[in-house]
Amino acid sequence: MKLLYTFKTIGAALDAEQIFKKAKLPCRAIPMPRVLGTSCTYAVILESDRIPVTAVEYEKVFHYTGNTYEEII
Repeated sequence: MKLLYTFKTIGAALDAEQIFKKAKLPCRAIPMPRVLGTSCTYAVILESDRIPVTAVEYEKVFHYTGNTYEEII
């Protein structure tokens, strides 16, 4: 499963990417999909079957499959 995290700032997105990587969770920062229309220009995709408990301050979390986004948090 892929989870897409959105953030309020680019810095928050990049910080989250580093936190996930330090926790050995496969992730990558990507340009924000335009259809989500949030204020930040970056999102982070996390390849995981569950939402990890971390100190990441995200805006929303979506279940991501190809071009489909389902908000879960």
